[in-house]
Amino acid sequence: MAVNESESLKSNGTFLGRRIARVDGVAKVTGQADYALEHNLAGVVHAVIVESTVPSGRIGKIDLAVARTMPGVLRILTHADALPLKSCPMVPAGSVMESFLPLQDARIRYNGQPIALVVADSFEHATEAAGRVRIDYETELAVADIDDPAATSIDVPGAPSSGPARGDAKGALAAAAVRMDVVYTTPREYSCPMEPLGAIATWDDDGALTVWMPSQWAQGARRAFSEWFAIPMEKVRVISPFVGGGFGVKVTAHADSLLAAMAAREMRRPVKLALSRPQNFTGNGLRP
Repeated sequence: MAVNESESLKSNGTFLGRRIARVDGVAKVTGQADYALEHNLAGVVHAVIVESTVPSGRIGKIDLAVARTMPGVLRILTHADALPLKSCPMVPAGSVMESFLPLQDARIRYNGQPIALVVADSFEHATEAAGRVRIDYETELAVADIDDPAATSIDVPGAPSSGPARGDAKGALAAAAVRMDVVYTTPREYSCPMEPLGAIATWDDDGALTVWMPSQWAQGARRAFSEWFAIPMEKVRVISPFVGGGFGVKVTAHADSLLAAMAAREMRRPVKLALSRPQNFTGNGLRP
């Protein structure tokens, strides 16, 4: 795109103030952009997450009897399967944005937590069967604010320390000519870009993993998969052709892509997992 002289002068040699062409703009607005979940793989099956409907407690019982008889259902994974996963040091003891790993125990930590995964021959069949999973909960009082008297800190083994203190903050404040004592709060924010989260995962015969997913940091996602499944990074390939918005939610890998890769390993065939629009509010963490 041509830039006229006034724009060039206004920018003063920088990009500020100039009209800049977005390199992927035309492809996106004309429908030519191929997003990760639009990739087609032979033999792909579909996975749908069953989420917790209570904010705190434990899973008492999961009744899969009806769901297993639904058309097209291939397998339903829960914490009872005890599928092996390793923690990711990017956030010790858990997946990248959470301090725990999905489908590893019966504890409920928040409303919308993944507690089962239905795999079927189509998205529609998986969605229908997911709605037939019945869960009995042992509920507990939820803590939703750090100022709640019931709130407690969690010691995460292996978490990096904050490091040594620098300077004399108290002394500097005491000697300051002007001091302000103000508490600022911000409302809860959700990262819900136009392109929802999801992933397509497949494993090769040699143990290599390929994941198609929207990612703002593909290298970080590769490291996460490498840690979760205890495989060399050289055996992990993350493909993110376009990103349809992110707001930071696609900087790291979340439980959806982890569960897709877990299911693909168990099924020994490609698995596509796409979060629904409501699940995008609970399946990826909040903006602090």
